[in-house]
Amino acid sequence: ETYKINFPAGAQIQTLPPPVIFENKIGAFRAEFSREENSVTARREIVIFQDEISPAEYAQLRELLQKAVASHTSSFGYLADKSLV
Repeated sequence: ETYKINFPAGAQIQTLPPPVIFENKIGAFRAEFSREENSVTARREIVIFQDEISPAEYAQLRELLQKAVASHTSSFGYLADKSLV
């Protein structure tokens, strides 16, 4: 998925979350953030390598999904123009 967050003019984006890249036998997850002027673009992708997952592999599936869910709480820093506050 890709989405873009637009900030008002005068806001200064200070920090972005670090990229998340994770892969195991079950699948892969990637989250990347980029800045362009007054916007931040987030790109996330999850790929499951197998059609069927056995109960013995559930721990690896859980680990993959936990990485993906944790990335949804990523935060970034910005300074707002004083006229916006």
